[in-house]
Amino acid sequence: MNKMLSRKLRENAHDLRKKSTEGSSNDDLSKLKNHMIEEIFKMLTMHLGTPPETFDWQVTR
Repeated sequence: MNKMLSRKLRENAHDLRKKSTEGSSNDDLSKLKNHMIEEIFKMLTMHLGTPPETFDWQVTR
């Protein structure tokens, strides 16, 4: 999982840098970044499962 995530993050960073140097607008870069974050989230949920919606926090003394 770590190798896959690392590879994907490096690929995404390369793509963002390339688009930025090509003169893409900030809005386009932001949309691309959000799409990339969604892909990373999907990868994490495939490996680790869906995170819980809520949880109870307890402090023991």
